Amino acid sequence: MSTTACFYIGSATAFNVGLTTKNIGLMMHDDLDLHLVGTAVDDLDADVRELFSVYGTAYDSTRIGGVRALHSYLRTHDPNVLTHVVQPPVHGTIGATLANMYDVPFAYRYSGDRFFEYRVASGVQSTKFFIVNNVLGRLPIALSTKYVTLGPTGTNRLTSLFLGPNEREIVELPTPVNLDRFSNVGTESPYGVEGPIAVSIGRITDLKGAKFIEATLPRLLTRRPDLHVVFIGSKRDSIDVPPTLEHRVSFTGPIAPAAVPKYLAFANVLIHPSLTEGLPRVLLESLASGTPVVARDVGDVASVTENTFTTANEFLDLVSQFESLPVDDVEKFSTDVLCQRYVDFFSSFA
Repeated sequence: MSTTACFYIGSATAFNVGLTTKNIGLMMHDDLDLHLVGTAVDDLDADVRELFSVYGTAYDSTRIGGVRALHSYLRTHDPNVLTHVVQPPVHGTIGATLANMYDVPFAYRYSGDRFFEYRVASGVQSTKFFIVNNVLGRLPIALSTKYVTLGPTGTNRLTSLFLGPNEREIVELPTPVNLDRFSNVGTESPYGVEGPIAVSIGRITDLKGAKFIEATLPRLLTRRPDLHVVFIGSKRDSIDVPPTLEHRVSFTGPIAPAAVPKYLAFANVLIHPSLTEGLPRVLLESLASGTPVVARDVGDVASVTENTFTTANEFLDLVSQFESLPVDDVEKFSTDVLCQRYVDFFSSFA
């Protein structure tokens, strides 16, 4: 009998959630019986609904609705393992608590460096992160059977902070990337500007490095007077650009997910100054597009690239010399390579 693995996404509909879920489904649907519990799965890519048996869409797309959906599923189904895709403190707590009620093994997925966030946040946000991540976030860890991290930093966090050496099984299953998505992007640049492009893709927030970029951007554009910097993503916190440099900086706002491969392929370097991360998908996607990356050495970034920085001077040196940067090998993060590791881990619950 095939192993049944159930994935909980609650009311999440973000593109990254859908893409991660889809890639997991692509890797394992031939070998396992895959179930997906979510209240808004109909809003995700149609491929997701073909790869998983879907449950929970009759419930409201709220956090409470997600809890009710998972509770209803577990009353009528007995999967070999339940896990969550994102939001370890919240979805992990919901999933682990209900899994224990129904005696179902729970696999906790540490998908971001949440235990570190409060250290780089400020004010009320720092306190909020500590309570949610480091206090509430302890519960699913205590209730879980096995643990998934994205790389060695995530493993060290769980081991040193909560589990102790060799106390429980931790398996590193990095974020998978489907390399096929980054072929055939066409021959026309989407940028509409002359000269080399440094691009940043993701929400513009202080935690994602907005203040750092604001402080270093004038120095970068002085060192590279031919460079144009493009920010793609929603803007929650501002980046002030000196008027004399405004013509060399663009803010596009969010773009369609399908357009991301083209924007990456026609950039000369991706910059990623985030203060806290797990294993950023955009780094893998950039490398899959043949574009080098420069990223802050946080989370499991160092498992992706050697082009990392911790100081402003290191950042400036790397980006201003982007022509000499290597494009790190992304093959080890591909769905083809990771497929068997995912199958082996989830099959171990049978």
